[in-house]
Amino acid sequence: MENSGTESEASEILQDALVIFWEKVRSGDFVLQSKISTYLFSVVKNKWLQELGRKKRFTVIDEEQINTSDGPDQQDRIEEQELIDIVKFHMDQLSPLCKKILLLYYYEDRSMAEISKMLNLANENVAKSKKYQCKKELEQLVKAHIHETGESYG
Repeated sequence: MENSGTESEASEILQDALVIFWEKVRSGDFVLQSKISTYLFSVVKNKWLQELGRKKRFTVIDEEQINTSDGPDQQDRIEEQELIDIVKFHMDQLSPLCKKILLLYYYEDRSMAEISKMLNLANENVAKSKKYQCKKELEQLVKAHIHETGESYG
């Protein structure tokens, strides 16, 4: 990843973006006004900028690299809805614990400490590790589905 990032950080950011996308879709009032790839790229970019800021090593990304002005055509809208359905489907395929952790963290904005207490996990680190595993599992399910069906999004 550019801007001093590691492959692990890139994977984590992508997983975060997929969960954010799923949450927005699940909220019921989400209206996508661009290609899914454009939306996800923007989320990933913003998450990475937050991470860089957190690490005190902020690097500006050239805005000219991003073209978000293109509105989706009918085919894009169909593909977007298909991807939304895939993410929803695979979120429902996760274990009840994974689903609960991801919902509590991303949808209800709960801290790892709160989640560990609510779900009777040993501690905050166990909750954080489990959240990471659950996000990775969701990402793998979505990627596998797309690979198996030969579908292309973005």
